[in-house]
Amino acid sequence: MNDKIFFDLDGTICGQEKWENYIFNTFKLLYDFLYRPEPSNWSILTSRPIIDKPLIYLACKKYKLYPSEIITSDSIFYNFDNDYEIATWKSNVLFKKSMQYVFADRIIYVDDSIDVRSKIMTNSRIITCSTSTLEKVLLERKENGR
Repeated sequence: MNDKIFFDLDGTICGQEKWENYIFNTFKLLYDFLYRPEPSNWSILTSRPIIDKPLIYLACKKYKLYPSEIITSDSIFYNFDNDYEIATWKSNVLFKKSMQYVFADRIIYVDDSIDVRSKIMTNSRIITCSTSTLEKVLLERKENGR
């Protein structure tokens, strides 16, 4: 079983899903812990701007999380207007990662926002789920022996 798992940050691992403003969401990022990823081969895929990378590292250190990679948008400021734009950007990143990780059996994207998750383009290697269904997805794979 060789899966590469990408977790959304805000509203999935910590913080809150809805973007209010920079100060409020940064406070929530550092003080609202929601889920601890268990797998060893996981990364963070967030639509936060690149200037937030130090804050994300700080939150990971605080919660003792060790992602193999932190992927943020390339912009300096938050530049997404709606969930469709976020999902389109994340779909493109996941597609590129599926080409990069050719030996990974599946690319799993975990997001607790149904609005974003439902708009992610998937294929036979890219699947989406929530934190509550991730264990079932991983367990199903072990039971099927694939």
